Amino acid sequence: MVGTVFCSYLKSEHAAKYYEMAAPMRMLAEDMAGFISFKTFNAEDGERVSVIEFKSEETLYAPGESTQNTGRHKISVARFTILPRFKYAR
Repeated sequence: MVGTVFCSYLKSEHAAKYYEMAAPMRMLAEDMAGFISFKTFNAEDGERVSVIEFKSEETLYAPGESTQNTGRHKISVARFTILPRFKYAR
């Protein structure tokens, strides 16, 4: 199993638009081969931490629908968050 940890602060003025875009992104991820789970945690200071787990690195980086998801994710990270950070773990 491999995990991706994404930490960020959501810009409050864009929260509604972010959640509108996040729902289809999550559905695409859940349909990807090797997808295990997705969880988001919110800290008191407003930081959000999402943990996304896949069966292997191969399934995490597999082509296909993930290409569309990656494009949407890049847009949402740039537009809707502050201080985005990614971490990967095996």
